[in-house]
Amino acid sequence: MIGAYAMYAWPEVADEVQAFWSELAERCRGAGLAFPAQPSNRADVSAVWRDPKMILSQTCGYPYTMLYRDELQLVATPHYVVPGCDGPAYRSVLLQRDDDTRGILGAFRGSVAAMNDRHSQSGMNAFFGTLVREGQEGPFFERIIWSGGHRQSMRLVAEGQADLCACDAVCWQLLQDVEPETARKLKPLTWSGSVPGLPFVTSKKTDSETLAALRRALAECLAEGQWAQSRLYLSDVTVLQEADYDVIPAMSENARLKGFSLTD
Repeated sequence: MIGAYAMYAWPEVADEVQAFWSELAERCRGAGLAFPAQPSNRADVSAVWRDPKMILSQTCGYPYTMLYRDELQLVATPHYVVPGCDGPAYRSVLLQRDDDTRGILGAFRGSVAAMNDRHSQSGMNAFFGTLVREGQEGPFFERIIWSGGHRQSMRLVAEGQADLCACDAVCWQLLQDVEPETARKLKPLTWSGSVPGLPFVTSKKTDSETLAALRRALAECLAEGQWAQSRLYLSDVTVLQEADYDVIPAMSENARLKGFSLTD
């Protein structure tokens, strides 16, 4: 069996990630599951998601709904105790430089955007979805820089190489906690709408008894509250249904109809 915890595993929180994973592994093994002692360090986390022996990982809602729905099943959706999150739902924050005087999203037409990935809900789909909500049509940006990660997107804006980025609420909180000198160069412009958060998932090959045991272990691990006080910000989980995530492909289709695409 393999597993991964890659969504918010910044180097500064590696010890906390391992401690959480170790506690979860102990609970899962106590329930009779063959749970790995350490999360996978594969650079290509999509290879973990596609592995039929994957017992637990976390994915973004966009790749889950658009690419891996036939290969993954939902375990539970975590709650994060940071601004922009509400139970199992979360939002993206659109960030501009602190000295940028533009106060509305429409004023950024013709600007340079930093986006983390073409398969990101929080950095791409929510970005386009917020533009649609604000009455904009594409093409909107002069150029998009594909940064490879939320942290790099925020750095590109802070350094003046891009004008605007979108990142999820957890990454924005992480930056403020571990890289405050960069965070001080940024300020929120607006927030996206809420969608279901980044779910814990398991392979479609995982049987129902194992799935139930994983859900119990996650809930028990978070029940004592210590992980809400850590830089993982985890406080609880909710079991959502596949249909709850349909808002994400609907957002993508609405953006496409308004002229926004991955080549915008």
